Amino acid sequence: MIASCQQKASILTDTQKVTIEKEVRAQYETLEKSLNAMDINLLRQLYSQNNFLAAVFDGTKIETYEAVIDSVSSWFSGREEQGIDKSDIQIDVLSDGLAVVTSIIEGHMTFNSGERWETKNHAFSLLYSREASGWKIIHYHESDQ
Repeated sequence: MIASCQQKASILTDTQKVTIEKEVRAQYETLEKSLNAMDINLLRQLYSQNNFLAAVFDGTKIETYEAVIDSVSSWFSGREEQGIDKSDIQIDVLSDGLAVVTSIIEGHMTFNSGERWETKNHAFSLLYSREASGWKIIHYHESDQ
């Protein structure tokens, strides 16, 4: 799918790439904000409802938009708080309608039980697609490295 989308795209100028990188970075920063606040309503707006492919969370594949939202809502309900403390992101613009974001984060979460989890090497990769309403996540992957 990615290769076929790239073949139809025209060559982007450096200015176009920078603009797309800024737009996608803003969406990724909103994703971090929604995760830090455990805001499912904000998170819901960031995923594509039309072109969603799949999400993979530590080896578990979730194939529909609603199933992702339901899963994340359930996870949030078991947590007292969570946060991304530091992230190192890279954005690769594939075309005028596709971009890949990879990120290694340091983060933490506190569960309702009081147990605390911390990571210094948690990986995210996201495929963003440009839709009429803006850049949306069509594929999401995260795992501890």
